Amino acid sequence: MNVTIMGDPNGQIENHHNVLHYNHTNDNVQFFSDITHYFYPTSKYFVDPFPHSVIEALQCGKSLIFPKIERSHRDGIDDIKDCVWYRETTNFSHDHPAMNKNHPFKAEIWKKFYHKIFQNNWEFRFDRNKYSSMYDFIKGEVI
Repeated sequence: MNVTIMGDPNGQIENHHNVLHYNHTNDNVQFFSDITHYFYPTSKYFVDPFPHSVIEALQCGKSLIFPKIERSHRDGIDDIKDCVWYRETTNFSHDHPAMNKNHPFKAEIWKKFYHKIFQNNWEFRFDRNKYSSMYDFIKGEVI
């Protein structure tokens, strides 16, 4: 498999048995135009309140792949996973089509969401009887 990486490869990519060839860049525009799937290495210990690169991958319509690991905490990664399609796996794979074409993190949907919040003086009541998750709420009230 060919892989494009952004940031420091830490020597892990060169020795990975599934990676035949990899390209390296620090340019996020080039990176997100080259990829179809975004593999985000989550941590067992570090709490990431708002992973910007995951949001950027979603804005570009890329499929998300997270490593399957046991985590004792929830953070922004889990909040995003509650709202979009993703795959958890123990190995690299790009056999699945890009599934994030319509999701709550698209720019025009963010605009609608914040416009609605602004119109309600930054207050909004989440009806838990009507919506069981944030994804259901955004699909029902915003999209």
